Amino acid sequence: MDPETIIPFLNQHLNYRARDSTGTVIPLETLGPSFTVFVVGRTVLEPARGDQFPVVGGWVVYSEATEGKIGGVGEGAITF
Repeated sequence: MDPETIIPFLNQHLNYRARDSTGTVIPLETLGPSFTVFVVGRTVLEPARGDQFPVVGGWVVYSEATEGKIGGVGEGAITF
């Protein structure tokens, strides 16, 4: 999937919730600054032949996907 297409889609439509061990919803605002959510991706190229492994690229953090959301990380906040 193309990041230029999927990242804006995720920013608009991605949502998440937290629950405790009993299933009770925990308001995200109460989780504090250690609660973070981010989206990562990497390219995987199919092998040319069936007896080869795929070529896997490095991880890329797409901070724009959670920008403006509770727990969203800012540019450069996560590195691998």
